[in-house]
Amino acid sequence: MKPNQDIGTAEATTDETMLTGSSYELEQLRLRVAELEHQNRKLQAELRRVQPHHVSAPDLPITDATFRALIETTSNGIALTTLQGIIVYANTAFQQLVGADQNTVGYTCTVYLHPTEQERFYGEVEPILEREGTWQGDMYLRRPDGSIWYANVLKFILRDATDQPVYQAVVVRDITAAHLDTEELRQSRDLLQSMLDYHPSAIFVKDLERRFIFANKLTERVFGYSLAHMLGQTEEDLLAEDAPTVLWRVQEEQVLRTNQINRIETFVQVGNERHAIISIRYPIFDNTNQLVAIGGIAMDITENKTRRNHPACQRSTLPDDYPPDCRLCLLAVPAYRWYR
Repeated sequence: MKPNQDIGTAEATTDETMLTGSSYELEQLRLRVAELEHQNRKLQAELRRVQPHHVSAPDLPITDATFRALIETTSNGIALTTLQGIIVYANTAFQQLVGADQNTVGYTCTVYLHPTEQERFYGEVEPILEREGTWQGDMYLRRPDGSIWYANVLKFILRDATDQPVYQAVVVRDITAAHLDTEELRQSRDLLQSMLDYHPSAIFVKDLERRFIFANKLTERVFGYSLAHMLGQTEEDLLAEDAPTVLWRVQEEQVLRTNQINRIETFVQVGNERHAIISIRYPIFDNTNQLVAIGGIAMDITENKTRRNHPACQRSTLPDDYPPDCRLCLLAVPAYRWYR
């Protein structure tokens, strides 16, 4: 306090200073609260972004009518049956798929099974359903008009709140078109396999490391091993040391190097007999023209070479300009072609 300042003035100045200090602290506190609120809003927004939004059951806009509309508009056939298999409900798609000309309620699902599936149904489906509560698989079904179709069938048990079984549900999907495509592909594959297996030449395919990845039946007999044993191995792994494996290896290496067909004639000792073999190796390309494998054909021409000295064969001469490769191929033609 200054010497000539009175007491009242001093007290007023002190009160004013204290008030000013309190206001500053309140303002700083208010700013801190606002900052914390801003950070809290950012955290809440981040949590909403990373966490799934859960809607409570009462908020879902689903009614019995919604469920029925959902079931009725699906393309899959859906039916509800008693535990004994009697249909108590079937949607429109189910009735259309099974070809029912009237309401299916009251019928058993088994009436739509193809007769060949009856034994499987009672021997496989029912035991699994009883044991595990669900079964799914593909089955042949038959409509009342006699037409046969192929379906993927899902069957499962519905249980109540006390875990007691009350109904069976059946979901049916028509996969006839896909099954026919698969069946045609399988038949084509089987036909190709049969064609190769009954071919009078050994036919095989190798990877770029010269290891077997396919062989027909004659190749198996020639090598004396099953295809399962031959897979992943080369001739050197399978044949005796005196076999002409070096020639075949050089032949295949040339195919890999040039991407060209290569033909050679070799001799193989089979028991006490010496057999002449035409060996052909050729490149196999994918749809991008990349070399992916080596194809091989081996033909035993021993009998044909022996009969070339037959008078009838000697009278059948070829022009001097006939391509050498074609001469080799003619040697592989069955003997009756030479003597007709």
